[in-house]
Amino acid sequence: MAELSRRERRRQEKRARQAAKNSRSLSTSEALAIASQFYRKGELSRAADICKNVVKTAPGNFDAQQFLGVLSAELGDTDGAVEAFRTATEVKPDDASSHFNLANALDEADRPSEAGLSYRRALELAPNDTDTLINLGTVQRKLGRIEEAIETFLLAATQNPGLVTAHRNLAMAQEDNGDFDAAIASYEKAISLTPKAAEVHIGLAAALRKHNRIDDALAACERARGLAPDSAPLQNQLGTLFATLGNHDKAVTAFKRAVDCAPDDATMHMDLGIALRAKGDIADAIRRYEHALSLDPALGLAHYSLGNALSEYGKLAEAVESYKRAAQTLPDDAPNYNNMGNALIDLGRKEEAVEALRMSIDADPQHAPAHFNIHSVLFDDDDLDPAIAALKASLDADPNNSKTQFFLAMCEELKGDDDAAIASFDKVPLDANGYNHWLDSWDYALRNLGPKAKVFGTGPETHAHAQAATTVDGLTLEFGVRFGTSIRQIAVRTEDAVHGFDGFEGLPEAWHGNPVGEYSTHGELPEVPENVELHVGWFEETIPPFMALHAGPIRFMNIDCDIYSSTKTILDLLNERIVPGTVIVFDEYFCNPSWRQDEFKAFQEAVAQYGWRYEYLSFCPFARQAVVQLLA
Repeated sequence: MAELSRRERRRQEKRARQAAKNSRSLSTSEALAIASQFYRKGELSRAADICKNVVKTAPGNFDAQQFLGVLSAELGDTDGAVEAFRTATEVKPDDASSHFNLANALDEADRPSEAGLSYRRALELAPNDTDTLINLGTVQRKLGRIEEAIETFLLAATQNPGLVTAHRNLAMAQEDNGDFDAAIASYEKAISLTPKAAEVHIGLAAALRKHNRIDDALAACERARGLAPDSAPLQNQLGTLFATLGNHDKAVTAFKRAVDCAPDDATMHMDLGIALRAKGDIADAIRRYEHALSLDPALGLAHYSLGNALSEYGKLAEAVESYKRAAQTLPDDAPNYNNMGNALIDLGRKEEAVEALRMSIDADPQHAPAHFNIHSVLFDDDDLDPAIAALKASLDADPNNSKTQFFLAMCEELKGDDDAAIASFDKVPLDANGYNHWLDSWDYALRNLGPKAKVFGTGPETHAHAQAATTVDGLTLEFGVRFGTSIRQIAVRTEDAVHGFDGFEGLPEAWHGNPVGEYSTHGELPEVPENVELHVGWFEETIPPFMALHAGPIRFMNIDCDIYSSTKTILDLLNERIVPGTVIVFDEYFCNPSWRQDEFKAFQEAVAQYGWRYEYLSFCPFARQAVVQLLA
């Protein structure tokens, strides 16, 4: 019998191969039977070829169209699957399974609205089918129709109270809706039905975390760990919990375990990048985002996160490109356009910045940061109405933002609308000692605004105006280069050599709650134009040998080192080179909580010590900058 069986099997295989070559010579039932043989053997393409020949001669054959739809779907041919299943629904319009299959294919083809219509038609024909209900609810969630999804999942759970997927999907929709109590109850119901399903415990942990029940969330994760210790979603959820607690080391460790468990999951790499960025490891974060995108180039959130990291790393042009790529898959994401606009502001590309910020506002008219940021680009001290309108729109969206309230009052005062300015200033809160650093800064600036002095909305405008005001030949210097954003712009505006000084090791002492080493580039030097020379090291070590090699006065100097001690070192060591006509930009001069103890204090002490006379050329409250020029 064994020998006969092998012979018969070979005969059948030979017949099947012949059928694949000429399936039209067989009856429809014979051809489909042979196609089924190929399907069971995993030879999907051969089976599909037979079905395609069958439907050419018998397009009204329901079984052939259904089978071809299944094969096309499994082969990844979503368009072919949709076409076959749609034809099947036309052949048998009252068959629920064909509408269900068509809906699945449409959903797979990323056509969720059409999929929802087909699921509803399937339910009209088979109203008690819980699989159709669950798939419809899933499509509704995808479309953002959360209330409808909750109703659909509730119906599925009511019709089949023991169906775990109904309760779990209901929980996820309730979580989307912000009803965390209901979501937790639904997860707990699902767990009561299947206590050993790790993924349900992980879902419960997520809902508990969002409800700020962190200890309970950790306990849910521990139960999941006992069921699936190597679960990537579990480790990812633990990483998110540790990040919520501010424990960045543990968060990174957990996310790394998630990546180890699912090395080809782009989202896991992206989440690890987010944790690394929060820890301050920007370079590592960038590498993780880039790896995530190598796995899934369409992962919009990874492009957005990469843009944020590149922006923080000072690679603004690259950040803008990442935000643009993010916009291709996140076309309605207001924060993405807002952050793109910010990067463009810092690059001095005002028109593009306005366009990006307007797109942010179009995506979300209540996105307060975009309204606030666009005011800085629209700011013109000769025409303040556009900036004032933007600030009012920002306050409409975020009425309690004291910073925005201050800028509105400042603009109204500059415009000369004293009544409006007084009313706005009265809304700016004071601390327990009756102090506000914004108000104090502006009072100082206003008292020192000479007839020629300007107020600017952006840093690049401030720098450009300052360089244009220079009157002596001499050295062009920057102290505090970091990622090179400003020195590249300075270098473009001059044909002379530009000298940049930085230790690239971050702050030498704590400042404004920032620890020693904050703003470090971790030893990476920025890319700079050919006319820029970098002098690496602490200022007290690099300035003396530089002076020995370079004669002449200082023409232009940008001081962006933030703290008093470093600013004092610069001014003391260079005092003989600072002459009438020298222009100095202070990048953190005012508008910080301790501004009177930082760059401002160091400069005022140097003025008293060296007998300098000076005038202010401009102020930029938005960028905290002030520009002075030494007088004879």
